[in-house]
Amino acid sequence: MKAIDFIYDERRLSDFGFMICSFDGGGVETVSDSEVTFNMVSALSGKRRYITDRVYESFIESTFQICKIPDRWNYNIEITFEEVRALKRWLERKNFCKVKFIQEPFSEFGYDFFFEGVFNVKQIEIGGVILGLELTLITNRPLALHDPINIKLEWSKNELSEYERSKKSITRTIEDLSDETGFCYPKMKVTCLENGSFQIASDVNGDITVVKNCIKNEVLTFEYPIVTSSIKTHDLANDFNFVFLKLQNSYGERENNFTIDSPCVIEIEYCPVVKIGV
Repeated sequence: MKAIDFIYDERRLSDFGFMICSFDGGGVETVSDSEVTFNMVSALSGKRRYITDRVYESFIESTFQICKIPDRWNYNIEITFEEVRALKRWLERKNFCKVKFIQEPFSEFGYDFFFEGVFNVKQIEIGGVILGLELTLITNRPLALHDPINIKLEWSKNELSEYERSKKSITRTIEDLSDETGFCYPKMKVTCLENGSFQIASDVNGDITVVKNCIKNEVLTFEYPIVTSSIKTHDLANDFNFVFLKLQNSYGERENNFTIDSPCVIEIEYCPVVKIGV
């Protein structure tokens, strides 16, 4: 991946006066990426094998170097102990933080995908002078994630009344953009526009999410495996069927069609999987 800067826990490397570089030269690099192990069984007297499972055995790791950003008025690129301490305090954490690489100078956002990781930091010294640092990024996932995608859906009272008359389903479609086939549980916020039960059904997997005894303007928040309500007295333990909405895709199909039976506004957020290395 081509990058000159990165954002870690909402701070930029360039904020410290540093940039990504290479002390090795050559321009050839090995890109760190996930590796998949296929579990197989033999059949037909060893004439054929079948895949029973696929597992990501390794998570993404990458090592690269950083140095001071050259200053046309000052060519001293020596790194002080105070600067090393500040960088290590920023990068060497006990918890995973969001990492996003930036390709071009002065770019505000960088790539549209990110990793979650921690760093190990080593000093690069020549003649006892610190001229750079070697960073090893260790992520908590085998794959990157796309920036959050936000989708807003609305079913009005008039639409649903028309549905009752015509007996035709009113559907909304969401395309799952993940590079990984399968499903995910997106974050979902539901604002109920009438009293009654909230129910949303998927045509892909047949799942139906139901919450009974909702109140007008009540806000339900679904973040698997937790659901909460803006009405503190709503007994969700009894009124929710604990079927969380899924977004899913197969290799040949990405569309998810949803139907609903009560007026509401639904806001969905998810981060599709991005199959790319560092």
